[in-house]
Amino acid sequence: MNEVLKLISERDKIENQIKLLSEVLAENDNVGMNGSLVDSDGYPRSDIDVYQVRHARHDIICLQNDHKALMKKIEQGLQDLHQQSLPLADPNGTNVQVLDDLKPFAFFNRVDMGSPADIDVVIRRDGNMRLITLTPRNWSGPGLLGCNILPVKTNDSTEIVDR
Repeated sequence: MNEVLKLISERDKIENQIKLLSEVLAENDNVGMNGSLVDSDGYPRSDIDVYQVRHARHDIICLQNDHKALMKKIEQGLQDLHQQSLPLADPNGTNVQVLDDLKPFAFFNRVDMGSPADIDVVIRRDGNMRLITLTPRNWSGPGLLGCNILPVKTNDSTEIVDR
């Protein structure tokens, strides 16, 4: 998590540098990244600081490349974090890596056959843990899931409705 936050901080710094360099281009007659640096006779334009514009353009291009590479690292880091937070099924999909701190918050008292009871959740059925996917959608039966979800009541009779 800290590594991803560090990468995001670096991304923000790069974006700020690009913004500052873009202001340099705007200050020079809004020449931008593609405006001509020479006049109609082929001489350097006298109304802009050609040296400053060329260096700003070069630095922006380099920073954009760095930004693109950094965004790929951030994306991969976020995917890794997400994967770490999910219970994982083995290749044949039968066993689930169970985290000790998982606590039930709901139970299913009915799942209709052929229903969309296809969102990833870990379920315990007959003492065995399984990973299933539920995708809400319209289907021929009632509701969007095709199952009935009820809250689990804890020992102190308080209901856990959502998590």
